[in-house]
Amino acid sequence: MPVDLDLSDAWRDADGQAAARRGIELAQSELALHPENQRAAYGGAIALLAIGEKDRSKEWLSPALALDPDDILTQYNVACAYSLLGDIEAAFDLLVRLLPHANHETKAWIKHHSDFDPLRSHPRYQKVLELIG
Repeated sequence: MPVDLDLSDAWRDADGQAAARRGIELAQSELALHPENQRAAYGGAIALLAIGEKDRSKEWLSPALALDPDDILTQYNVACAYSLLGDIEAAFDLLVRLLPHANHETKAWIKHHSDFDPLRSHPRYQKVLELIG
């Protein structure tokens, strides 16, 4: 099941910021022990986004995807991050790549998850809807 990456106002309060910073620490520790753990890489990238460190977040996304480029969960979560970063084309490229292999649940997440709101008004979104079926 995709990780909910909604960067709502909950991340903006002190507790949310502290949780994001702790998430970054945990991801860094996990990657030091297991550099092949793509989930720690994209989880850390999302936490970095939550505290507004967009450049560092981008730096974590490429390795996350490179570690297991065919993993649908990784593709989904990296697409979420790209959408939130405003890298619309990269988000669409990943969605189009993963959708033919996605299950019904993942397709529903893509259709309704707020992380993809920045994509919905883009002309390429129609292709995504067609792939969702």
